[in-house]
Amino acid sequence: MLKRWQKELGKRIENGTFRTLNPKAEGIDFYSNDYLGFARSKDLRELILMEISQHPECLSGSTGSRLISGNTAYLTETEKYIARQHGFSSALLFSSGYQANLALYSSLPGRHDIIIADEQIHRSVHDGSRLSFAKKIRFRHNDTGHLEQILEQKPGNCLIAVESLYSMEGDLAPLEQIAALAENYGAGLIVDEAHAFGVFGHGLVGQYGLQDKVAAVVITYGKALGMHGAAVLSTDLIRNYLINFASPLIYTTSSPDVQWVSIKAAYNFLFRE
Repeated sequence: MLKRWQKELGKRIENGTFRTLNPKAEGIDFYSNDYLGFARSKDLRELILMEISQHPECLSGSTGSRLISGNTAYLTETEKYIARQHGFSSALLFSSGYQANLALYSSLPGRHDIIIADEQIHRSVHDGSRLSFAKKIRFRHNDTGHLEQILEQKPGNCLIAVESLYSMEGDLAPLEQIAALAENYGAGLIVDEAHAFGVFGHGLVGQYGLQDKVAAVVITYGKALGMHGAAVLSTDLIRNYLINFASPLIYTTSSPDVQWVSIKAAYNFLFRE
């Protein structure tokens, strides 16, 4: 096995795709996910420090998974606050957007279900889909005609996976048309708003008033908020299902409350009057 690993790394060195970890570069930022500059904001830093001074216990470790000892009153209240912000009945926080997508796509679809994903969907959706044993089909990027063809041919339980704003080309999904197709064919729709949240207010699902047309929305905080973590916005039913069946939640030590303090402060900073 060692020879195979070395051979694969050698191939990457030869073709110029070898990855390394380097210190963050200084200068004007044209490459990070910090879309709004919040990660460097002194004003936001002050808000976070003020909140921590009122809740110094948030600096302590979480001590365990949320189902054992890692669930706190501050975390629960932050989830309720986020749900209200986006107009959903519930929110469930995760340590990262990648973990949130793993949780959704590994647990919601069953072995005999189908995941229909836009061909430009994030890698985390593909990885989560593998864990579910569901069949995965890709449709051409933002092509609602191709999506409908697949829906017509695939009876049974289907989940449609899209992003609202795609980072590689900067184009928007035709969310209203996709939501209408999902409703017509009885499919569930999951929308990843990682790149739209903050840039387009609370996200495009909220702007279009589609909260009742989607099964779940993923909001991540490593982009516009300059923080880390993610929330799955959904119904109480889906929240409870994830708590009971999503391995990335059940078997992961919860993040410390200081992460949720930073996220809540960043919400207040983003939507301040």
